Amino acid sequence: MAFVNNKWQFSLFRTLESRRLLDTIPIFNDNDEEMYTYTPADFNRQESRLDYIWASLSMLEKSVNSTVIENDHFDTDHKTITLSLDTVQMTGVSLNTTNQKKKHIKRTVFQYDEMDKGNEHTWENFSTHLDLELENTLMKDFSIVKPRHINTL
Repeated sequence: MAFVNNKWQFSLFRTLESRRLLDTIPIFNDNDEEMYTYTPADFNRQESRLDYIWASLSMLEKSVNSTVIENDHFDTDHKTITLSLDTVQMTGVSLNTTNQKKKHIKRTVFQYDEMDKGNEHTWENFSTHLDLELENTLMKDFSIVKPRHINTL
C-alpha cells in the first residue's frame, strides 16, 4: 500500500495508537492492504489509503463490520469508510422493542396520483392553502439554514 511518507502522519498514527485507538479496516478485513480510499486522477500515481476510522476497544466490541465502499452520492476521488455498529449493544434497546413502538405510530398516506382527479384535491388548491398557512404563521420571517433552526419556530 502506498502511504504518504511524512512525519506528521506517522506522528498522528502513533498518538492515536498510544491512546489505544485502532484503525478499524484491518480488524475486520483480511485484505486491508488492498483497500484503497484514494484514487488519484493522474493514472501515473498510485492508489493509497488516506481515510481512516479510529475506534476504542469498547467501541470495537460493539462493531459489526468496517469496510470501504464506492461513493455514489457525489463526485470525489475518495471512497467512503464505514463502521457498522450493533445498535442493540449501543443503545440497550432491541429491535423488537423499537418495532413495537413503531406499530403505535399513526401515519398519513398521501395519494399523489389522485390529486388532480377531483375539484377539491388539486395541486393548485394545495399550493394556495400552503401559501395561506405560511402567511398566517411567523415562518416567513425565519431563516432556516441549519437543522437546529427548525426547533426555534
